[in-house]
Amino acid sequence: MKSRSQGSFAVISTAITIACFLSACGNSQQETPAANASKPVPEKILPPGTTKEVITLKGVGFDKPGVKEAVKELCVLPDGWEKGNTWCTFDKAGRMSMPQFKFGNLSRSFLSMNLANAEIREDGALVYFWMNGTKSEMIELADLLTEKYGKPLVKDEQVENGVGTKFDKKIFRWVDSHGSQLTIESIDRKIDEGSIRIESASRLAQNAEIQIKRRNEAKSNL
Repeated sequence: MKSRSQGSFAVISTAITIACFLSACGNSQQETPAANASKPVPEKILPPGTTKEVITLKGVGFDKPGVKEAVKELCVLPDGWEKGNTWCTFDKAGRMSMPQFKFGNLSRSFLSMNLANAEIREDGALVYFWMNGTKSEMIELADLLTEKYGKPLVKDEQVENGVGTKFDKKIFRWVDSHGSQLTIESIDRKIDEGSIRIESASRLAQNAEIQIKRRNEAKSNL
């Protein structure tokens, strides 16, 4: 017959064994802080079309107040034109036409088909940029921007002209961490004409509100 002290010792020994098992005695199965520190952190996978780079217009950021003069400096007047004309001047709505503007492979020379426009808010923040060009120019520009911003989200569509002939259209889109969105359409207003536009997060939100308002107005007329 075992003594009471021997029984107590057995109980204590069993308890120690169980505790040791639960806590992985000797840290044989537990990683040390050093091991955790050296463990590589998996790279975060971004959604298609999301860029790590900040989208800018030649270095001028979007939705940043007080960049009005910086945007005006990007505008170049044709030789012989005075600064008092409407070129390179913001109107009351904050819009400005930009002659002789160059963006990537696009070159807006005076009286050419390429047009460039920028728009600012009342606080001088850049919210919108648009420029057109040929379909082939837009495809080439998309390649250039892919090198800068990474792979875009690409969408394929078909459009047709007045006589029913169908044409393939590509849409390339990038979005940065601030919510600014850059879009290239290989076909825009005309079959042989495409465009690039950059919209700030606030501009996109404003457009979304307008669309919701129009939809609600339309539903109220049913």
